[in-house]
Amino acid sequence: MKCPVCGKYASDDSMKVAEHMMRKFDEQHIDWMEAHGLKQLVLNGVNENKKGNYRLLAQLLDKMATKTGG
Repeated sequence: MKCPVCGKYASDDSMKVAEHMMRKFDEQHIDWMEAHGLKQLVLNGVNENKKGNYRLLAQLLDKMATKTGG
């Protein structure tokens, strides 16, 4: 799957795509995540306090990939 925001990163592992998105953590990526129900305060907590734990974002990416068939 490709990063749904920038398309510049791709991996078969949704956790790796989630990690890319959280490392970028720019306005474009944050806006996309918020538009899909992940609030900035939650994202900040994950990004600052639980590095590497991007399970919620990875689950969202998996769900979207299932709906779109890839």
